[in-house]
Amino acid sequence: MLNVKAFKKVAVTATAVSALGLATLFPTHTTSALASKGSDTKKGTSVTSGQSTVTLADKIIATGEKYLGTPYKYGAPSGQTKVFDCSTFTQYVFGQYGIKLPRTSASQYASVGTPVSKSNLQVGDLLFFSSSKSGKGKVGHVGIYAGNNKILHTYGQGGVRYDSLSTKWLAASYIGAKRVLKSNSTTNETKPSTDDNKPSNGSTDTNKPSNGGNTGSTNNESSQGSQLADKIIATGNKYLGTPYQFGAKSGQTRTFDCSSFQQYIFGQNGIKLLRSSRQQATQGTSVSKDQLRKGDLIFFKTKSSNGQIAHVAMYAGDGKILHTYGPGGVRYDKLSNWMSTYLFAKRVIK
Repeated sequence: MLNVKAFKKVAVTATAVSALGLATLFPTHTTSALASKGSDTKKGTSVTSGQSTVTLADKIIATGEKYLGTPYKYGAPSGQTKVFDCSTFTQYVFGQYGIKLPRTSASQYASVGTPVSKSNLQVGDLLFFSSSKSGKGKVGHVGIYAGNNKILHTYGQGGVRYDSLSTKWLAASYIGAKRVLKSNSTTNETKPSTDDNKPSNGSTDTNKPSNGGNTGSTNNESSQGSQLADKIIATGNKYLGTPYQFGAKSGQTRTFDCSSFQQYIFGQNGIKLLRSSRQQATQGTSVSKDQLRKGDLIFFKTKSSNGQIAHVAMYAGDGKILHTYGPGGVRYDKLSNWMSTYLFAKRVIK
């Protein structure tokens, strides 16, 4: 379990993630799971359906992605999904597929799986790190290897998220990896246990959210607009973990502030946005909260903005926003966590 204060200092200096998006990192072989290619061709237990193959590791990653943005809480109770710490997160997502992990990161490292070298990591391997709380060389943090030098885990502000293993603090605190999934064996499709908070057969993918908002009708959403929104989201996924910098220069991707991030990812898909959040608020057409669609821009105030616009995010479907703010940089958050500062939304995708 990770000390939050220790990582707040390093989160803002984290190395920008690779310019490979999740759509590239995890090409979809079926609509219910994500699978990576390249160096991660050997993965956990495979599941075959028709001509497509989905591994158990893919399904674990897809389940974990459902909770992107879920808040981090040190010592979070096991078995619930409102908050996680590092080890309750891994314990929970693996548990949905019948794999029981101990409660703490240290006990997960000590008692499950087989050691694997960093050069032979496979999707679904557990990765272990030290922390300021555990002390150097002692396990204090755990995450899931997601392929292409990425880790899916939770810590500090921003909660459940992806980071690059090249990020300075992760590289410096790395201890080792354990493999808990059997390789090169086949099985019938594994379904997570029934729970309203869990994906059905792994079909819910936070990075490709279902159409429409929380309660709004989607009958009038054009297929073309939805596809464009998905492309913008996929572009944004390339930069998960990229550090936040107030006043970041437009057009570069080493750092972003909230509006330069939206300006960039929309611009890469042919939609020109103005530079600041207040300027962007003048574009598009107004949309109510109950009619939000993927790709809508949402505007917020802050404690110091005297009720004025001070932040912009993109609605990504399934109650999530894709944005950047403070420690943690580019990430997904639950819209519900931001509703106290919500102002309005605008639609810029036709």
